Amino acid sequence: MGGGVAQNDRLTFSTTTGALSDNLPWGDIQQVSYELKDPVQHGSGAGRDLVRSVIRNVLAATPPEPDEQWLMGNVQSLQFSSYDGANWRDYWDTSMGDTNLPAAIRIRIQMAKENTSAGVKQEPIEMVVPLLTQSHTNITASAD
Repeated sequence: MGGGVAQNDRLTFSTTTGALSDNLPWGDIQQVSYELKDPVQHGSGAGRDLVRSVIRNVLAATPPEPDEQWLMGNVQSLQFSSYDGANWRDYWDTSMGDTNLPAAIRIRIQMAKENTSAGVKQEPIEMVVPLLTQSHTNITASAD
C-alpha cells in the first residue's frame, strides 16, 4: 500500500497487488477505494452501501469507470483513522508530506438502526489492521 489518502468516510490508496495477465493492457498497479454510496435498491434498508472500487488502468488518458464490488449494506457511517506510531489521525495524505505509511489503520463501521423505537444502542464494528512494512536497499554496509 502506498500513496494513500485516508479521510473519515473514504479510503483511497495505490497498491501493487493487481493480477497480471498477458491479455490485459495494464500492470499490477491499481487504485483502490472503500467508501459509502447510496444504495442501488432504495428500499433495501435505512443506511448506505459499503463499496470497494478498483481502477486498474491508472495511466489512462481519460479516467476509466472503476470496477465496483458491493461489500455490505445498511451502513450508517464509516470512519478510517491512521496511526502514526503515537496518535490516531483522521487524515493521511502522502502527497502532503506524510511520506511514510501509517503503522496501522483503524476502521469503524456503524450500522444503521433498523428499529429506532427499540432504544438499544448498537456498538460499531471496529477493526485495527497493522501495516507491516519492510524497506529494502541495494547498498551494502562496508567494514572500516
